[in-house]
Amino acid sequence: GQQKEISYLKPEGINLLLGQINRATGQRDYAMFFLMYTTGIRVSELIQIKGRDVSMNHPRHLVIHGKGGKKRHVPMIKQLGKVLAEYTSKTGVFLPHNLERPLFTNHSGNQFTRQGINHLLRKYANMARSLNPSLIPADTSPHKLRHSTAMALVDGGTELIVVRDLLGHASVQTTEIYAKLSNHRKREAIEGASQKIVDPEEPLPRTLPCEEGV
Repeated sequence: GQQKEISYLKPEGINLLLGQINRATGQRDYAMFFLMYTTGIRVSELIQIKGRDVSMNHPRHLVIHGKGGKKRHVPMIKQLGKVLAEYTSKTGVFLPHNLERPLFTNHSGNQFTRQGINHLLRKYANMARSLNPSLIPADTSPHKLRHSTAMALVDGGTELIVVRDLLGHASVQTTEIYAKLSNHRKREAIEGASQKIVDPEEPLPRTLPCEEGV
């Protein structure tokens, strides 16, 4: 079948989107979307993270409860550790009596719904889109953040098995979709670059026919 186009944000688009979040008043939102992008987790997995699923000791990682009750350990990059430490110092979610509480709660102090996360992300995406529509797909969603993470990993040369395990794909076939897309993009880039060489603006000087006896 025809591979349908996967829409995702390039790193510049992610930067623009995260840049719309006020770090003072929107600390929770920044932490959520920074976590989503740097781990590639599903929105359903994000809303289920509890205090006890976060290990701030080295090596820092999250215990993610995936589809079909499958658990996986997802490493945290140093910067994510910093962002979470800052955010959780205000929420107290790592205190012994709070470990069962969700890491992120909505304005009424309850576990987020998928719709709640969707709504928030769309708000920031629309702000970013008004600044640069070419970087932000119209239908930006949490799932597109996951695609964006996968593409960034594959473009960076990460082995597919590693990407599969990080994202919790059931099979490497799902992961291969990103590799195909990445290869297709590389080929287009190479063709675009070589086009400039193959069709130079200036016609080459025609060599004069060699004169007999010279």
